Amino acid sequence: MADLIRVSTLWPPVRPRSIDLDATTHGLLEAVGVIREADLAGSFALMPLGVLIRDRIEAIIRRSFVEHGFGAIMLPVLQSRAIWESSGRWQTYADQEALFRVVGRGEEATACLGPTSEEISVVTVASDLVSHRDLPVRLYQSTSKFRNELSPRGGLLRAREFEMADAYTFDADRAGMLAAVEALNAACQSALSRMGLPGVQRIPADGGDISKAPSTEHVVRSELGQSQFVECPACAYRADPEVAVAAFPHPDRHPAADAGAQTVKVMAFGCVRAGEELVVSVVIRGDLQVSLRKVVEILEASSVRALSEAEFRASFSVEPHTLNPAIALSASDEVLFDTSVADLRDFTTVSSATGLIHGANWGEGPLLDQVIPEHPVAVHAADAGLWCGRCGEARFEVHRAIELGHVFELGDRYSTPMGLRFVDREGRDSAPLMACSGIGVGRCLQTLADAFRDERGLNWPAEVAPAQVHMIVAARGEEPERDAMRLQGVLAANGISTLLDDRDVSLGERFRYAWALGLPHHVVVSSRTREGVYEHTDRTTGLSQDVAESELLKILKGDS
Repeated sequence: MADLIRVSTLWPPVRPRSIDLDATTHGLLEAVGVIREADLAGSFALMPLGVLIRDRIEAIIRRSFVEHGFGAIMLPVLQSRAIWESSGRWQTYADQEALFRVVGRGEEATACLGPTSEEISVVTVASDLVSHRDLPVRLYQSTSKFRNELSPRGGLLRAREFEMADAYTFDADRAGMLAAVEALNAACQSALSRMGLPGVQRIPADGGDISKAPSTEHVVRSELGQSQFVECPACAYRADPEVAVAAFPHPDRHPAADAGAQTVKVMAFGCVRAGEELVVSVVIRGDLQVSLRKVVEILEASSVRALSEAEFRASFSVEPHTLNPAIALSASDEVLFDTSVADLRDFTTVSSATGLIHGANWGEGPLLDQVIPEHPVAVHAADAGLWCGRCGEARFEVHRAIELGHVFELGDRYSTPMGLRFVDREGRDSAPLMACSGIGVGRCLQTLADAFRDERGLNWPAEVAPAQVHMIVAARGEEPERDAMRLQGVLAANGISTLLDDRDVSLGERFRYAWALGLPHHVVVSSRTREGVYEHTDRTTGLSQDVAESELLKILKGDS
């Protein structure tokens, strides 16, 4: 049986004429009673309608993961400092001030509110994992996460407390891990598609602090998005700018677009590789940025960071803005020449003694006579206007996007430092290889609201709407009320949920709220109901028609 929801019982109360149809999407969600911002910036309460939408989204995600072999669990949000220190991430997140640290008995923080669950998933599996016969492991959950965002904004798109539907896998070998990654991607794609989200795209991405291995984002294009991806209009290649590779044709064929593209700069980083601290310099075109993701991959490093000014001066004995390729070669542990500078000629660079040098060329002059960019590597972040590195036929375009899901190859990033072991088929002591994924439940809710809103308000897809029918009683008295309740009973028996606007306000105000809230169907019970006729309106098309009850059921069951 499907529930009946009465508007009069909702909290917060729906106020007459309080809905601004020009508000931001999260403002409109607040106005119709789906969410409420709490007392802490970046923290939101889901109200009764919001919980109904959230439940339908989570049920879709769970169904998709269960179909791909995942078992549902619920891991603790309160996690010990010890397990985060064992993975090496406590200090990393603390330095970024991203952790909500918890002080228990004593003066020092002994726990945190988990921003993610890799560590606690390892601990949970460890007590029962003995041999390869216990693998693979496929686990799924949906719980709150906490990240101390410096600037929470955009409503549910970037909050300090948010719900994440995440999954964790453990496998005996790389082939198993890659199969798990594909299952995670398939489950994410299935879940987002079932919600009715249009234009979901899979793009190679940067795993950030979770993993230095390859990852995949599931995104939708949106000007509200806080992520970006580059796209080639010729071959449709798409990727995160940190991952995408541009082509740099010979400058005689494709002259530089601006002066910045004819300069060479050197950027220096601190790198940890096999436990050793290295100073790494990157020689790159002046208008480009370095992709730390690519530096990590090329050097097989565990971490890369910018040098502090003090570290810079100690390493090179010059000021940061005067570092040139010659000094970098003489004072760095590693020097990477980006592909953007390999064929560059007559460029501008710096000399610590004389300032700028114009018309410079590799292997020429007193500064660069010993500097040749041998074995250049792609270490740049892609950007708009650069030539596509896949086809070379068009320049990249940059699009804003909302990241809804992310899948990570973890390998032994967590299992090895945290001591998670099993006995493999050959009897050897081994670390399982992991993968994980996350889908932002709140992000999906707000993205769906934004994707389908129009000039009259929200317009929920049937798959996630808090109810399928918005029923309005257009006539006063006991008979229309009985007619409405009888129809609701018929609908419930057919699995169709109903929101009944039983408020003592004008009919116009109830219609206005129905359009603003945006349930898939509006049904009006009026004096004609005694004749077996109902007015039905399709919220998406705006088409209204008088229909008999049998026809109404056929229409509604198409969405139920």
